[in-house]
Amino acid sequence: MRVTGWLRMTSMMPARETAWDCVRMVLESSFIVPTEHPEVLQAFTLKSVHDNLEDDLLLGSAYRADVDYVVTYDAQLACRSPVPCVDVAGAWELLLARRAAGSRERPTGTKPGPCS
Repeated sequence: MRVTGWLRMTSMMPARETAWDCVRMVLESSFIVPTEHPEVLQAFTLKSVHDNLEDDLLLGSAYRADVDYVVTYDAQLACRSPVPCVDVAGAWELLLARRAAGSRERPTGTKPGPCS
């Protein structure tokens, strides 16, 4: 179904607030990593293994930030990553296990990735 026409301001404002709330929720549950010169240099070290600058910048930043996992569905990226990678389901399992253990500490085990 395609909707056409104009939205009333009374309809638009809740939609706009919902969008901002979604972004706020992502920020609250994410770790934002700055990408600066050292992260770019780290990305260059990955070029010979994984020749994709955008992915390598992500991995370089994750490596330099000492993150526990990178969450991705990209199997090729996960296979070549110096940082452990999990998919969304794997990340959810890790979070549930950590919650069940009553800990806010870093996970001690690693969940096998797609290349294991």
